[in-house]
Amino acid sequence: MGADVEEETIPPSCVDIEFQDLSYKAGGKTILHGLNGFFKSGQISGILGPSGAGKSSMMDILIGYKTAGVSGNILTNGRKREMCNFNKISCYIQQKELVQPHLYVDEAMHVAACLKLGPIVTKEKRTLIINEILETIGLLECRRTKSERLSGGQKKRLSIALELISNPPVLFLDEPTTGLDVVAATQCIKHLSSVAAQGRTVVCTIHQPSALIFSIFQHVYFLTDGFCVYQGQADRIVDFLASVNLPCPQYNNPADYVVELSHGSPMQVAVLSDTIQNGRRSIGINAFCQPSSTLQLADRNLPDGFAKFPTSTWYQFQVLVRRMLLQTSRSKAMLRMMLIYHLLCSLLLGGIFQDIGNDAGKAYENVKFFASVTVFFLYFHIMAAVIVFPGEIELLRREYFNRWYGLKPYFFAATVARLPAQLVLGLVFMVITYYMTGQPLEASRFAPFVIICLLNAAISETLGLLIGSFLPLTQGAAVAPSVACFNFMLAMYGIGFGPEMEPFWATLQSCSYIKYIFTGYVLDMYGPDRGVLPCKDDVYCHFRRPSELLKMLGLLGSDLSVQIVVLTAFLVFYKSLSYFALKLRLTPEYWSTVVNNLNFLGRNS
Repeated sequence: MGADVEEETIPPSCVDIEFQDLSYKAGGKTILHGLNGFFKSGQISGILGPSGAGKSSMMDILIGYKTAGVSGNILTNGRKREMCNFNKISCYIQQKELVQPHLYVDEAMHVAACLKLGPIVTKEKRTLIINEILETIGLLECRRTKSERLSGGQKKRLSIALELISNPPVLFLDEPTTGLDVVAATQCIKHLSSVAAQGRTVVCTIHQPSALIFSIFQHVYFLTDGFCVYQGQADRIVDFLASVNLPCPQYNNPADYVVELSHGSPMQVAVLSDTIQNGRRSIGINAFCQPSSTLQLADRNLPDGFAKFPTSTWYQFQVLVRRMLLQTSRSKAMLRMMLIYHLLCSLLLGGIFQDIGNDAGKAYENVKFFASVTVFFLYFHIMAAVIVFPGEIELLRREYFNRWYGLKPYFFAATVARLPAQLVLGLVFMVITYYMTGQPLEASRFAPFVIICLLNAAISETLGLLIGSFLPLTQGAAVAPSVACFNFMLAMYGIGFGPEMEPFWATLQSCSYIKYIFTGYVLDMYGPDRGVLPCKDDVYCHFRRPSELLKMLGLLGSDLSVQIVVLTAFLVFYKSLSYFALKLRLTPEYWSTVVNNLNFLGRNS
């Protein structure tokens, strides 16, 4: 598959994996107990066992997704695994179907092909490779179907097809049949078996397969409570059970029977584990065939550029921006909802503060309008990021871990791709409210108003991304409003104090970007160039001269350009923080340690 480009893009196939004395501890508990075993190329292997047996943990460790708390050796073709090289030849397909919902199947495949194969492969060659993969995986007839309209089984097969574009010698799949009916699950395993028959090492975790699915596996590895209780050919397990005086009843599914034994007497588990020597012994399968052409695969030296990602940062950025913009443009329901929201809020706000912008008697009400605009952009963008981003992280983790692209091109592409919607929707709100509230119709004042609004949106969104990088949706949705409220209260405290404000609170207030946004609005509309204001209703208006309002708010002598510069610095600061937070989130060593510690604290609280 993809023979025309294989030599240019990836190492050759045929990778045998072995693990020795593999143990794993998390939160003070031992999950895996000194496991031994192997998985051969050209075979589909299944890691089976009851819930809580350690299947997913074993899979995460073998692929390198978890590293903290792990001991033992993992070998590829008889040599110690080097993660930087192993990442180039392996991919991990997790249990959840992670696909881009608004892309057609062939579009999703072409995006993956561009990122995995690069511009050196022509569009015609990419199309040939994609068609071959879709035919192998049974999705050729769905190529013009949107991913969101695929069935559960088809989405799982699409996840597999996307990874096959780079022709990886090693595929790990976590529970590929979960959520599928018997027919779809059987088809999925059959397709994976045909993929393995092409020389790949295919390893799946699976809970309790049907008898038909169980018979498809050439090699099975049973886990119970972190111990290996069987390793070898699927069709030899009945004989093995009989040899240890635990015969499988006639017409029973052997996989179901082993799970039943796992829930039975600990002595039975001990007998099975001791007989199979915790995976050191294999029934019916020789340990390894090590062709000389693949012995050096694990240590093969490749160019530095390929050691990280197959394509350049600039090329990844271009492809990702196009994909994100296409996704956004097809999210019509979401765009329609956001447009209606911006229209309703702008009309409501414009109606409440109608024609106050050029009235000296309503200057203080105009200040309230600026506070309302500040709150609108603050809460909308921080909450939108917190709600949406955690759902994107899982897909990002899979694609990043499987070396589709780097974090920098993704981060900058996401920033650029959000700008059009942010700008258009923001302008709808700004134009309506600006005109309805009677603000000065001067380009020199409207332009800074737009800039400050967009900076508010960008900083608030980045703050939401920072929160979403660390917290799941439920916790993030609780923390984000608190952070927004804290920033707003800190900014509003001391309004009117001017130089009389306590140094401590003045320093603390300067840490809130909302202070500079609010100050920017006021300085923009009531700055030193603003003339005497008309007083429409009252005989005496204290704020006929804008300098009086600035003096009362403690802003006399402040500079609008300084506010914009400081806001830009805040944006860069929060962007940098969110980038490094996301980088930590995507680092298995860091994140697995954090999760383990949180779990440990939760159990001991």
